[in-house]
Amino acid sequence: MPEFQPARNRDAYFVFRGFRYQVDMTILRWLRLEPEQTLELERGEDIDLVTGGISDPVDEQERILEQVKHRLAPITLKSPAAVSVMANAVEHHRSNPNFHLIIRFCTNACPAVARPSPFEPRRPGIEAWDTLRKSTAEDRGHVDLVLGIRTILRSAARPDDLPATTWSGFQNFASNASDKEIHAVVRNLEWSTGSPAAEQLEARVCEALQDFGHSASLQHARQLYERLFLEVFKRLS
Repeated sequence: MPEFQPARNRDAYFVFRGFRYQVDMTILRWLRLEPEQTLELERGEDIDLVTGGISDPVDEQERILEQVKHRLAPITLKSPAAVSVMANAVEHHRSNPNFHLIIRFCTNACPAVARPSPFEPRRPGIEAWDTLRKSTAEDRGHVDLVLGIRTILRSAARPDDLPATTWSGFQNFASNASDKEIHAVVRNLEWSTGSPAAEQLEARVCEALQDFGHSASLQHARQLYERLFLEVFKRLS
């Protein structure tokens, strides 16, 4: 008998691995919560870590909105995923001017150099972004870094899955924002690159369960991990 030939590739391996990566990262954030913190899932981004405001939203002191992405390739500021998180950051800050927001992009990917690049040769834009994030207006090279970031923002291509209204607001910001406004967005957007890959996170969760005293053995930690995974997946669905 001839072998069955599917009409198209229906392998959803990469999609499900991305879901698993988000669930495992959520469990790690959950295990490391401080008493005054809470998690909100799929609210602002994939994982929102809220400090204060547990009993009264008015008391919210800080909100970290974390987008979690597992990637096969390195990432640059021109990658669609990076453009999306930058556009979302602009929208979040515009919609919530009175909140202390920090946007975080967490990925296993490492930063790479985009071509063409407004920064010095062999320097990834994400590293330049991080330098600007930690600098002040008086620091040497500050103006050049802001100019480079502005060039990246203006030349960005719209990701396919980004809503038109979000993209329009991002384009307006890139064209009209002052240097101070650009620096404000940069200062509150963190790139957490080089995080553990999907295949490593289960072991990290089991280690955390033992480190925090929730399990006395690796076998028990694995059993707890399976229950936690199911609980988070059910909440997300």
